[in-house]
Amino acid sequence: MLDNVAPPERRRLINLVDALTEAELARAYRAIIKDDELLLGGFLSGFNLLVYACQEDFPFNSREGATNFNAGVRYPFLVDPDDLVAPETIYASCEAFTPNLPRADFHTPVASDLPVMVLSGLADTQTSWRWGPLATETLSNAQSFVFPGAGHGALLFSDCARDMTVTFIHAPEQPVPDGCIHDLVPTFVLPNDRMPD
Repeated sequence: MLDNVAPPERRRLINLVDALTEAELARAYRAIIKDDELLLGGFLSGFNLLVYACQEDFPFNSREGATNFNAGVRYPFLVDPDDLVAPETIYASCEAFTPNLPRADFHTPVASDLPVMVLSGLADTQTSWRWGPLATETLSNAQSFVFPGAGHGALLFSDCARDMTVTFIHAPEQPVPDGCIHDLVPTFVLPNDRMPD
């Protein structure tokens, strides 16, 4: 590890380490590992997004198109200013990846009879809920479910989605009961209406 530290700082670091007890050194390493996991998690999450976004999304979407779309947002005061800068940042990051398109049959839907379960959220602002059912059209053994009130990644928002996923994992060839989805649909009552039973 000390090989990665510049010589002037290396001597100071060695002196600090020598002054610590074993317990203090262990506590320092635990703190470093905890902080490092947070940073590494964010880095890997962003990197994993770029791995496929730079290959599968951005080649089909131009910088100019993103700029024009953002300029035409109907309610600009609702948009986070950072989101308007994000496309340019991502395009700059994508320049580090060697393009791997077009690949043969890239837009051909996958056909399979393997058991698949697809979850979509009606409140997903990143991926249309319509894409879930669409993705299963060529998957003959697929089950698709749409969850009211769930955003991007239905498992993050819904106990119902998590329970259904556990059921699917235990018996992927069986139909997954979806009764809990109906309980997620909100009931709206006007002031003079009778409350539902």
